[in-house]
Amino acid sequence: MVIWIAVAAVALISTAYLLLPLRAPLAGGEEDAIAEDSLQAARDFYKQQLAELKADLEAAKLGDEEFESAKLELDRELLQQSKAVSVRADAVARPTLLIGVTVPIILIIAGVTYFSIGNPELDNAPLADRIERGENIDLADAITKIEKRLFDVPDDLQGWKVVAPIYMRQQAFDKAALAFRNIIRLEGESANNLTDLAEAVVLEQEGNAQGEPIELLQRALVIEPNHLRAQFYLAGEATRTGDNQTAIRLWSSILTDVVGDEPWLPTAREGLRVAQENFQAQVGTEGGPTQEQVDQAMQMSEADRSAMIEDMVSGLEERLMSAGGSPEEWQRLLRARLVQGNTESAEKALSGARDDLKDNTEQLAQFEKLAANDIAQIEKLKE
Repeated sequence: MVIWIAVAAVALISTAYLLLPLRAPLAGGEEDAIAEDSLQAARDFYKQQLAELKADLEAAKLGDEEFESAKLELDRELLQQSKAVSVRADAVARPTLLIGVTVPIILIIAGVTYFSIGNPELDNAPLADRIERGENIDLADAITKIEKRLFDVPDDLQGWKVVAPIYMRQQAFDKAALAFRNIIRLEGESANNLTDLAEAVVLEQEGNAQGEPIELLQRALVIEPNHLRAQFYLAGEATRTGDNQTAIRLWSSILTDVVGDEPWLPTAREGLRVAQENFQAQVGTEGGPTQEQVDQAMQMSEADRSAMIEDMVSGLEERLMSAGGSPEEWQRLLRARLVQGNTESAEKALSGARDDLKDNTEQLAQFEKLAANDIAQIEKLKE
């Protein structure tokens, strides 16, 4: 309400100022009086000059022709003075009339337009959105403000999405990991979200992918079996730790998805070459593979890859159905089955999750929130 009072006051003050020129005519025709005085002065001057000419004519200082010529000039001058006064009077009257008519029209148009599309109580665009759009602002100051807002409003998903990649660029990997955890908490697990968190934790652990990062990346592949970044990290770690058979499968899977001259091709080909050489070198060693096993690993088919993913998903499903699990795990299983196109198993996972979590209303609500999109997809497939 205060804003409307302020707007009305400003509008009234501005209107009063613009209408000041109207006061004089309404108060008694002051402009007309000024014009009449000017015209009377011109007439008096004319009479004075005419009298002097007549005196000169009577004194024989001017001839008849000279007198008539001089009188004609005086007549012309008086006529010009009369016209000038008339023009000035019109010039004063026209702006007065123009202001009197246009000011109310402008105010009406402005008012109607603002009430149609304006909103004085509308907040500024969120700072996170302005950073994302690349507006020219002080980044350090903006990040500080977003961090303060996230402290007060920890469920601001957009805020976490903005600061997470900035923390990664600043090499503040612990802060980035926290941001990605909150993104997963608010948005649910997806292959991208899990891989982003895994990457931040790997860098926080100075390149060590063991432990949580491996688990996160495997969960990402359960959700999206062909997820490139997750496969890359797992293939690289498998190569580094000497799990060459797994490395060969993953590098082969990555190279199967080649569609052009992707910039990561040389790295993937080199990774596969190293894994194959290392695996071949293990033949004949104690506990090492046989040549037949090496040959099989060298030629991973699409069916083999699908079988490997199915083993992972089935293992998760078996564990959850028998022992239960967390809302995140149930949502991961549900999404994995949908990605595989197995609607029947997805419905089974949804039913199992609700049955397992029914005695814990908080966890059930969390699952329903995390799996909202997946549940909607199932309902749509039923139609």
